[in-house]
Amino acid sequence: MCYTSGTEADPKGCPRTHNHWKSFERAGFLHHIQENASDRVAMALPWINLFGQCIGILPMAMTGGTLILLDGFNPAVMAQTIEKEKATLYAGVPAMHVALLNYPDLDKHDFSSLRLAFTGGAPCPTAVIKQMMEKFGCLVSYGFGSNEGHQNVTELGMDPELVSSTIGVKCLYSDIKIIDEQGKKLGPNQTGEFCQKSPAIISGYYKRPELNAEKWDDEGFYHTGDACFFDEDGFYHFVTRLKDIVIRGGMNISAEEVEFILYKHPKVLNVAIVGMPDERLGEKCCAYVELKPGEKSLTVEEVQAFMEQEKVAKYKWPERIEIIEQLPRTPTGKVLKYVLRDEIAKKV
Repeated sequence: MCYTSGTEADPKGCPRTHNHWKSFERAGFLHHIQENASDRVAMALPWINLFGQCIGILPMAMTGGTLILLDGFNPAVMAQTIEKEKATLYAGVPAMHVALLNYPDLDKHDFSSLRLAFTGGAPCPTAVIKQMMEKFGCLVSYGFGSNEGHQNVTELGMDPELVSSTIGVKCLYSDIKIIDEQGKKLGPNQTGEFCQKSPAIISGYYKRPELNAEKWDDEGFYHTGDACFFDEDGFYHFVTRLKDIVIRGGMNISAEEVEFILYKHPKVLNVAIVGMPDERLGEKCCAYVELKPGEKSLTVEEVQAFMEQEKVAKYKWPERIEIIEQLPRTPTGKVLKYVLRDEIAKKV
């Protein structure tokens, strides 16, 4: 049984059967990224999470490939391992990719054995994916899903903008609907909640009947809490977590949209946007920033000038910067935003 990450609430138990696992692997990783017996997967992902189990442990067991499992992530050790073990596939969360890309001796290592770098756990900015393709010299694929078992995986060979902006087409064995707040199905380019039905999805949380009634509807669709849309070509696009928005004067701001822009800033290593209380507007954007090595400061004025340069609407601009040595994260690398929200609420 896996447990959810607990980034927004208490972790929930996800009981999984043999058929759940088999369906998840066949529909996603064996089909879309073609993991096979010749693959050598290098990763430092925890076993407690579906990502680590489904990108490394299970597909290598099912195909007879090789899993190179590191005890915790260290960019120097990962770079050495990829070269020494001639890994064909490297998998990690965006925070790991950023650390590896900023490893000073990265260019001294040979990554020519890699055919694919796989990212998951959280949306990965376009700027990071471009750097991965350039510095690693391989394709990048993105997996979208959860411990509950819903999933979409981008196809191989897509350009960086598509990998970062789309979560792929509908997976095998699955049915998807995008709905509005009233439960009405939406058409192309209309943003609503992403709901999926699949044999890979659990039938409910462990001993949580009230929550199960809320998250699974009468048709058997799991309601993910993710805001998404699909385009005319059948590609699905992630917009934001429905809970991960800042409401400034009645205007909804996607935290991840602002984060993606700030990842382009030359001083920013990692960033998390949260809402801070404001008496007049309700909330404003606050940016928690990890600076790149050698950088000493980053001011609100610098950030706002950068946002203006990027032609971002003014109401989306961060209005406070908090420099932090390390963002609080779960063992799987996801930012614990409720910790940051609680902290900034006390400060203001």
